[in-house]
Amino acid sequence: MKKNNEISKRIKLGIIIIFLVFNLGNNHVIAAESGALETEDSTKRITDVAFLEVSNYSIDGDVLVPGKDTILHLDVHNVSPTANAYTVILTVKSNNGKIYPSYGADNQCYIGRVDKDETTTVDIPIKVSTGFDGEFAELECDFTYTSDYVPMGNELVVVLPASGGSLVSVKKVELSPSAIVNSKTLLSIILQNKSTESITDATLIVKGKVSDDSKSIQLGTLEPMQSYSEDCQITFTESGNQEIAIGLQYTDLNGQNQNTEMGTYAVCVEEQSSSYKTKTTNKALRTNGRIVAGIFFLAVILVMLFYIKKR
Repeated sequence: MKKNNEISKRIKLGIIIIFLVFNLGNNHVIAAESGALETEDSTKRITDVAFLEVSNYSIDGDVLVPGKDTILHLDVHNVSPTANAYTVILTVKSNNGKIYPSYGADNQCYIGRVDKDETTTVDIPIKVSTGFDGEFAELECDFTYTSDYVPMGNELVVVLPASGGSLVSVKKVELSPSAIVNSKTLLSIILQNKSTESITDATLIVKGKVSDDSKSIQLGTLEPMQSYSEDCQITFTESGNQEIAIGLQYTDLNGQNQNTEMGTYAVCVEEQSSSYKTKTTNKALRTNGRIVAGIFFLAVILVMLFYIKKR
C-alpha cells in the first residue's frame, strides 16, 4: 500500500513538471512573437513619417560676388515613400554676418506641404555684403514640419562657392628694379575679372616721381571671368633711389568705387649715360652747323643776285 502511494506521488510530480515545462515554452514563444511584432511596429512607425532633404541647390551666376545680391535655389525632397510633410518651415542662417537671406527679418520661409517622394523648389534671395572676401560661404538650413501628427525637424548645411574677395584679382606684378630718367620702363601685370559682368573703367594708379601720363593708366574693358596680361610704360622724372606705389581702381557692380593696393616697389633711377649725352650733344652740334651753313649759303646767293641786278 505504501509502495502504491509512493508511485502515485511520483506520477503527480511528473505531471506537474511536464505542465510547467510546457507553459514555460509557450511563454517564450509568445514573448518572441510579441518582440517581433513590436519591431515590426517600430519599423512601420519610422517609415510612416516624412523626412526632408536638399537634393540639389544652385545660385544665380554660379558664384557669390561681393556686393551683388543673388538667388539661392533649393530642391527640397521628401524621401519617404508613404508619408507627407505638412506645415514645412525653412530657416536659413549664416554665421559670418556678410551673407544673409533677404526674404524676412526672421530668416524663415514657409514652404507648406511636401508630398511623399516629391520635390519642391524654393527660391531664396540672398544679400552679399561688399565686405565679403571668402572663397565660399556656408548656409545652415533648418526644417521644421509635422508628419502623421508628429513634430519633426532636421538640419543640413549647403556650401556656396564665391569669387574670392575683390572682383578683380591681381595675379602678378613685374617692374624692373632699375630705370633711366625720362625713359620708358616696362610694367607688366596679370589680372582676372572674377565677376559675372564687364568692368569698363579698370585703371592703374601709380604714385611716385613719374610723368603725368604714367600716374593713371587705363586698362580698357575687362570681360567677365577672363584673365588679362597687360604691358604698360612708366616714365620716371627724377633720378635716384625711390619707391612707387601701384594700385588698381574700378567701379564695382553696385556703382561703388573700389581700390586694390598692388604693393610698393623700389626702383633705382639713373641719369642718362655720358655716351648718350655725347651723342646727343654731337647731334645737336651737327644740326646747328648745318643751319649756320645754310644761312651763310643763302646770304651768298642773295649778295650775288643783288650784285648781278646792280650791273
